[in-house]
Amino acid sequence: MLYFVPNRDCFCQGKKYYAQKRYQMPENSGCFFSAGCQSIFSGDEKSFEFESDKYLFLNFQEKIKFAFCPLKIKGADVGVSLGEEVILFSNNQLAYSCKNCGLTFERVSELGAFSFIFFEGKRKFVAIFKNKEFVYANYFDEINFGEKEVFVLTRLNDSLNHGRVWHLKDGKEEEYLVYLDDFELNLKPQFLPAVFLDCVRAKNLNYLKHLLSESLANATSNISLFFGEIEEIYPLREDVVAVIKKDASIGIYKFEIENLKIQNIIEL
Repeated sequence: MLYFVPNRDCFCQGKKYYAQKRYQMPENSGCFFSAGCQSIFSGDEKSFEFESDKYLFLNFQEKIKFAFCPLKIKGADVGVSLGEEVILFSNNQLAYSCKNCGLTFERVSELGAFSFIFFEGKRKFVAIFKNKEFVYANYFDEINFGEKEVFVLTRLNDSLNHGRVWHLKDGKEEEYLVYLDDFELNLKPQFLPAVFLDCVRAKNLNYLKHLLSESLANATSNISLFFGEIEEIYPLREDVVAVIKKDASIGIYKFEIENLKIQNIIEL
């Protein structure tokens, strides 16, 4: 059987299909998928086979007009390229890059030695420099400025409702994770693989250890290398999950679970 999974809501032959849901491919092979006038199908779909079925992930991307913003930050020449990716250059050296979700340049603010470059879009984005050096960049949901202190919060929108915080106080910076829900999560076995992979993606090794058997808990330092940089997670069965990685590869993993602990992880 051939299935498709769109990365956002889309239409085909007048029928609506919802993001991250699995559908059988329409019989009309000439079916044209559309995600609205502001989106296009990029043509770089990802596919894999599992148990005699083929899965096709349709990748719709925003139509983005290319823009380049030359800036002067504390005497450094900073260039911001806005195309399919956000690319930051400092003194002609690549400083940072990530996927562009429809950003436009807004303004630059300063606090002591730190400069904050703000961008507007469906989700706001900030790039931070200390003097002439790049230190941090990310999409964010909240930012709070004090006299000598700054908090930048990014919601990871995962099963544990993680938030990633960049914190500046008295000229010193740090990053850490927070839980944005004030309740204890009661896990069911069928949710454990997805929660585990959310912890891998968030780099929350402390919570991750509680999901593993004693024999696996000591190997958490190698977890990120085993899974790579995770872009998306798609459950195929209660114990099998497809992992789409940032390098465009796809891994399929089977989880052996006993007494709400992961006893083994097998790459299929």
